[in-house]
Amino acid sequence: MSSSLNIRNFSLSNGLSRHRYYRPRIPRNRYSRPWYSNRRTKPTVSERDRRFRDWLREYQRKRENIGSGNDGSDNDEDETEEPEVPDTDLSTKLHVTNLDLNIAENTKQHHTDMYECTEVRGREEAELVVRRGQPFLITITFDRPYDIDKNDITLMLSLASDENNSTVKETIKVGEGRDTSYKPRRWGAIIAKKGDRSLTVEVFSPASTPVGVWDLIVRTTVDVENGKDLIWQYNHNEDINIIFNPWCKEDVVYLADQSWIAEAVENDSGVLYYGTFDTIGSSTWYYGQFEDGILDAALHLVRKGFDFKMTRAMGNATKVARILSKIVNSSDDKGVLTGNWSDNYAGGTSPTSWTGSVKILKQYMSTGKPVKYGQCWVFAGVLTTVCRALGLPCRSITNFESAHNSDKERLSCDEIYRMNSRGDFVDISPDSVWNFHVWNEVWMSRPDLGSRFDGWQVIDATPQEASDGVYCCGPSPVTAIKEGLINIGQDTAFVFAEVNSDKVVWNENALTKKLKLVSRTPNSIGKMISTHEPTQEPQVGLQRLDLTDQYKYPEGSSQEREVVRQAEAMFRKDNLDVDDEEPPVSESVELRINDIGDVLVGNGFDVNVNAINNGTDVRTVSLAVKVFYKTYFGVVTGTAARSADTTTIEPGRSREFGVSVTPKQAMAHPKDGFNFHIEAVATVKETENIVTKTLSFRLRRPDIVIKGPSTVKAGETVEVDISFTNPLPVLMTNCTVETEGNMKMVYPVKDIKIERIRPGDTWSKVIKMSPTVFPRSQRKREASFSLESDQLGSIVGTYSVRVA
Repeated sequence: MSSSLNIRNFSLSNGLSRHRYYRPRIPRNRYSRPWYSNRRTKPTVSERDRRFRDWLREYQRKRENIGSGNDGSDNDEDETEEPEVPDTDLSTKLHVTNLDLNIAENTKQHHTDMYECTEVRGREEAELVVRRGQPFLITITFDRPYDIDKNDITLMLSLASDENNSTVKETIKVGEGRDTSYKPRRWGAIIAKKGDRSLTVEVFSPASTPVGVWDLIVRTTVDVENGKDLIWQYNHNEDINIIFNPWCKEDVVYLADQSWIAEAVENDSGVLYYGTFDTIGSSTWYYGQFEDGILDAALHLVRKGFDFKMTRAMGNATKVARILSKIVNSSDDKGVLTGNWSDNYAGGTSPTSWTGSVKILKQYMSTGKPVKYGQCWVFAGVLTTVCRALGLPCRSITNFESAHNSDKERLSCDEIYRMNSRGDFVDISPDSVWNFHVWNEVWMSRPDLGSRFDGWQVIDATPQEASDGVYCCGPSPVTAIKEGLINIGQDTAFVFAEVNSDKVVWNENALTKKLKLVSRTPNSIGKMISTHEPTQEPQVGLQRLDLTDQYKYPEGSSQEREVVRQAEAMFRKDNLDVDDEEPPVSESVELRINDIGDVLVGNGFDVNVNAINNGTDVRTVSLAVKVFYKTYFGVVTGTAARSADTTTIEPGRSREFGVSVTPKQAMAHPKDGFNFHIEAVATVKETENIVTKTLSFRLRRPDIVIKGPSTVKAGETVEVDISFTNPLPVLMTNCTVETEGNMKMVYPVKDIKIERIRPGDTWSKVIKMSPTVFPRSQRKREASFSLESDQLGSIVGTYSVRVA
């Protein structure tokens, strides 16, 4: 046996991918050759430490040489020399025979026992998941009693990489006393308990530890005769997953409010809000962060986001959050989801069909290719799952009447009207207003910005505008958004415009192209900003928490106006004050669009517009009323109906203009979600001014009816009845039902085929369902259903049950 150090025997990785979806794992070799150290006298502990550090530096140097193809020798043969300790003596020295990660005890203490991967699943071994900034226990078993005078133990941990290029390593000498002065900023380990042939060691990782999969090696240093030290290496073949810790005060993601930990970290399902600000809809979304394979996916995305270069920046919550907002979309790095805002979803799944994140992430991990397709709420749902899986508190946010500011000169959301060849005024602005937009907030302190900006931070994975050359957004402190401090954080100006920009109407001169300011409306953008209240109750939609006052001061207040003025001054390249802007034209004619009311799909509706003369002179008004088909993200796809008329209005009087949309016209664009954009544009003859008014409106779709027991026992199978009645006067075709959640179908299939439902007919089906085992500590189980058809788009419903 050679007494030299054969570096190749000390490989820290087996060269395989870190997640099971690409390649199966195989056990690494646990043992390598022993290493001897000559000495004349027994060294002191400090001298032994110094010698080990010297050896470690040499070991790392040789590893680097091997990585570059140079093993440091002059020939291809290993250096060998006769051992000065006979092989017969080696068998009598201390060997590590086993290492127990104490998974059950550690995961309970670290609030990670809800992860399915922490228990044996068929052929899959249990995995240890711990949170940084908190100690965990490992038990090392030897082939003979541990001798404190002759034996030293060193732990070597390295951040595992898919590409086997980790440079993030920690070497920890196991202490034999009670000195824990390494806490809270450094790694450390002490002996917590001694057995006959075992040691239980308490290992501490600081609250700045990079999140990821860590490899563990145990080195035992043994005193032998004739002035030598012998080092045995035990390569443990089970990974340690280390994630963020919102329970730890030293962690930047520490969250003191336990109700929000329960919601933003532990809740595996939630509610996403959609529709319009005056007709808010809601649907459940299954996050499923504790399901088997989801933590693997989240950690893989962190590594991929950092280009598989292991770095200590993976412990920086701000950088990790920004990276995740980039890697959940596929625009730059072949991330999880491909966005599609057309009406053609060939080769993929319609965004409205998804009801959870688990199927998306598992498909991505199994294929290695972006999943088709997603829109804003899908991106937000997946990002919530990934953040919560990593222990980063996260919630989904819906902003109604959400502005998308595309230009770089003004912070306002502009409507620019130009007269076309037919004499109609057409909005040519690249800016748009979405009926709703869904993004995320993550909770963290911001030592890089100052404590004033601690708390919720906006991140957004929907690829809207490039930031620093890539499609990502945030993190932007909500506090900075409210105060109009658009230079604080990342992409704060863009988010500020989404929630608090003014809507500004311009009239473009057809000849000179000069813009004339028509109106500035301060209270039309950013309404009913919503998230799910931290109740963990399964009653969908009843727990909407309004966050509008967190994003801005009351509309029209002096504080709100000053914030907008300040933000616009910062944003403008010419630094002109808003007060220097040419004031809007004065016009006595006002337009009002009457409330349309609640209209069910299958019916038509009427639009009535009042033109009011608030002045003292007679006005001649030409008014055009148009009803457009429009997607929720502000794209007009056609005209449903239009009318035009000219009339004279006396001072103090009003005239009503109207247009009707027939049932056939109302049903013509189901893929737009039955969203309509109503636009009224009046031209005043006497002043040559234009006056505009717009309104977003959508038809209400019926719900899926779901009936089943309100409680279920663990492992019990129950029957659930789902039904739907076709409200349309036409046949519903290509009907499918998909489901996702922690209430699973006993015989899972990709979807439930219906094919067609006749007008007025009711389709129903009884399916068998059973609750999942995980997460054990939660009693709530839910299943989300989505019924997709050519005529109605997506209809959603939810079944909720409690585990008795």
